[in-house]
Amino acid sequence: WSSDVCSSDLLSFVIITIAPVVIALAFLFRRIARTSSRTYKKTEANVNSAISESVEGIQIAKSYGRENKVVTNFEVVNKQNYKSGLKLTLIMMILFPAIDFFLVIATWAILYLGGEAAIASTFGITGSTIYLFVLYLGTFFLPLMTISTFYSQLQSGFAAFERIVTVLDTEPEILQNE
Repeated sequence: WSSDVCSSDLLSFVIITIAPVVIALAFLFRRIARTSSRTYKKTEANVNSAISESVEGIQIAKSYGRENKVVTNFEVVNKQNYKSGLKLTLIMMILFPAIDFFLVIATWAILYLGGEAAIASTFGITGSTIYLFVLYLGTFFLPLMTISTFYSQLQSGFAAFERIVTVLDTEPEILQNE
């Protein structure tokens, strides 16, 4: 096996060409997903805050006839949360197919170029070499695809952690006399 792998520079070039593209794509999505997750957590906190204020201040709102303003405010906050959640979902929906797309392209390139080389008996490529490279490609992409399935949960956790740290680091506006 090792002699097959070492002698197939052509197939190694295919994998070496695709790998940096996939890694760069993963880093790009990480940055975009982190920003979107952070925004979503903020809008989620705004919705929770609006609900809390509405429930606690319902008597005051009714007394002064401000129910419509409370409802309008909640609709605005809720719409922001919806848009933010939709954007985050769309970003996460693109990640997995993008990685899968590059897996298909790399598999096609290995099969096509390797098949052409095997038929022409060039580069010392045989059917077993092609098979091994397809397996290696799966071994490279499988962890990325596994991580991408949990990526949205991971980014949501990071965003929640950042919100907690922000709240803990906030200085109180009213200080207690000692």
